[in-house]
Amino acid sequence: MNSILDHIGPEHIHSDPFHYLTTSEALDPGYYEALAANFPGFSDHPGMEKNNALIHMSGLHAFAGEIPVDPIWQDFMRVHYSTEFSSKSSVFSVTVSDNPTPIWKIA
Repeated sequence: MNSILDHIGPEHIHSDPFHYLTTSEALDPGYYEALAANFPGFSDHPGMEKNNALIHMSGLHAFAGEIPVDPIWQDFMRVHYSTEFSSKSSVFSVTVSDNPTPIWKIA
C-alpha cells in the first residue's frame, strides 16, 4: 500500500497555534514521480470544453470509467478511498487532566 500516511509519525504532527501536519515527502520519491508523470489531463471529462468551468468530480468517477485515469492513479485513489485508510488516518486528541495540551495520535 502506497499511502500518504506511510511516512507520518508524531514528529510531523503539531498543535500550535492549531492542529496541523507537515512533511516534505509524503510519498516515496519514485512513486511520486510516477504519479506526477501520469496525472490525468481530464480533457475528456464532460464539461471541460469550457474554460474555467466548474466540474463536480470525485474519485468515484474514475472508478466508474467516466474519465480515463492511469492504473497507478486508480490504485492511489483506491487506497485513499478505502476503509483501511479512513481508520488509519483518524487523528484524534486526548486531553490529559493536568496537561491541557492535546496529545495527537495516528490510529
